[in-house]
Amino acid sequence: MKKLLLLLTLFAHAGFSQPSRLHDLEVELGRVHTLPLGYGRDTVQFRILKDIMRFYADMNVDSAFYYRDLIIKLCNERGLEKEMIYAHHYTGVLYQIKSEFYQSIRFYYKALSLAEKLKEYNSVAAAYGGLAHVYSRLNQNSRALSSCERGLKVLSTLPDSVSYWERLSLLNVQGVVYRKMNRLKDALKANMAMYDLARVKPYDRWYESHGLHAIGLVYKELGDMPAAMDYHKNALEIAQKTGSVELEGNILVNIGDLYMRQGKWVKASFYVDKARRMAVRVRNSGIETESYGKLYVIYSKLKMPEKSLGAFERYLFLKDSLLREKSEQRIEAMQEQYENARKTNLLAQQVQLMAKTNENQRLAQSRNLLFYGLSVIVLIACLLVWNNRRLQGKNRELERKNAEIKAALFKGQTIERKRVALELHDNLSGLLSAVNMSVQSLNPQSLTVPEQSVYQNVKHLIQNAYAEVRNISHNILPAELEKEGLSVALKKLIDRLNQNLPLEFSLNIAGLNERLPAEIEYNLYSIAFELVNNVVKHAQADFVAIHLTRTDVGVDLSVTDNGIGLGQHDPKQGVGLQNIRTRLEALGGYINAGPGIEGGTTMDIKIPIEAVRVNGNKVS
Repeated sequence: MKKLLLLLTLFAHAGFSQPSRLHDLEVELGRVHTLPLGYGRDTVQFRILKDIMRFYADMNVDSAFYYRDLIIKLCNERGLEKEMIYAHHYTGVLYQIKSEFYQSIRFYYKALSLAEKLKEYNSVAAAYGGLAHVYSRLNQNSRALSSCERGLKVLSTLPDSVSYWERLSLLNVQGVVYRKMNRLKDALKANMAMYDLARVKPYDRWYESHGLHAIGLVYKELGDMPAAMDYHKNALEIAQKTGSVELEGNILVNIGDLYMRQGKWVKASFYVDKARRMAVRVRNSGIETESYGKLYVIYSKLKMPEKSLGAFERYLFLKDSLLREKSEQRIEAMQEQYENARKTNLLAQQVQLMAKTNENQRLAQSRNLLFYGLSVIVLIACLLVWNNRRLQGKNRELERKNAEIKAALFKGQTIERKRVALELHDNLSGLLSAVNMSVQSLNPQSLTVPEQSVYQNVKHLIQNAYAEVRNISHNILPAELEKEGLSVALKKLIDRLNQNLPLEFSLNIAGLNERLPAEIEYNLYSIAFELVNNVVKHAQADFVAIHLTRTDVGVDLSVTDNGIGLGQHDPKQGVGLQNIRTRLEALGGYINAGPGIEGGTTMDIKIPIEAVRVNGNKVS
């Protein structure tokens, strides 16, 4: 009688300890509202709801989903993003319990996305671990393995003390997947890593036992029965200290299976029957069914037909029960899916109707906005066109006035050059002639020898001055330049230079079949004269080549000598070159200085004819 009472007491403890804890949690939840508002109250409420949800997960999944909904509501209202990661993750666990694997995958990915956003790397790895479990259950081994590898890669960046449990879980799934793929060496490596990690702090006996058990399963697949037996028995010894009946029962069944493979039926019956008795005690129908299946074979080998038949009948009964249970779960799941789909369809129709109404309103608003926008754009375009035409008219008027001013300025310069040339020729030349005649009237014979020397020098200077004045008056505005054009004027200039100077000059003119605008002709002649004058004064050359070329876009002039070159002198210095640049700026042209013949200098001038256009027409 005492034994019976003790047994009843134990059952009462097993049956009511969990509800008692659940009742305590529900009482705590009712007192949460008395706490002051804030993060502390939110954290306490989340913890209590989480614990209640986990309790119901083992008893009533639908109730667990109810508390899951409360957790998500709390997280949304209070902005608890980190706690929301856990809510999504455990939703994946609940759907996995219900064998709704694709819903489970969806929520694991929600947890993964939020964890990556918040950089909660432990939660990222946990989400990958959940995905690996589901993919393994679906026999999608490559995806399961990829999830394991990604999770382990994330954990490799974290300290072992932080990532301990997630690393163990991922290594466990990785070993199972490798074994299912028959990659036994990789499975052995993963299981060894799990076992080694379980033995370091904080030290997990369950994973240590499970690691040894998994290693034994690999050795059994490899055909090494002694090694498999050693690992299973070591795993059993540790499992008995963990209090995990399910783990211990699985190890006992596998030890019995090893003895069956060796034909040791008595020992096999001892371990399998022990697993059966444990499974019956904790109502683990999975292990109980597997045990009866093996006992049926063992008793047949031991020539115990009655026990064999009884084991076989019990095996069939339990197997049918499991199938019925799974079928009922599937029917319930399908009914729930149907109800959800029906509600979803009704809701979808309402949403579509509202969406259509909103879309029509949005289109009407968009149409009105588009009309007003187009009107404003057309008005702005008209204003821009009108303003552009005004500016174009002003620009044309300005260009016309600039051209008139430029033409008047050039005409005035030409008149002034003619006047200066005439003044030099008529007045200064006449004066120098008179001085020369006065000097020649002197009788050099009456002078002393020093005075005769002075007399000859003065006479020579006066003749040189007279020749220079004639050259300047001629070159300021050569008559042939105005009458016959640039080509003829340059040819006559070169002829005079070849007659009067010891240098050799050559002139090459190409493509200049028509006369250029008067302004370009005069400035080109002046530029050529200035460049030649610079060569004569500074280059110490004995040969000068002049090239004048009419191109499609303008006219090019180059003056090349074989003198001493530019050396250290800056071509930008010098009054002559400054005058040349001033003339070129007015014409839109430019000058480049470079090496010439045998170390001499080349001056390249380029003048675009378009620089002297007015309203698109050439100025002739």
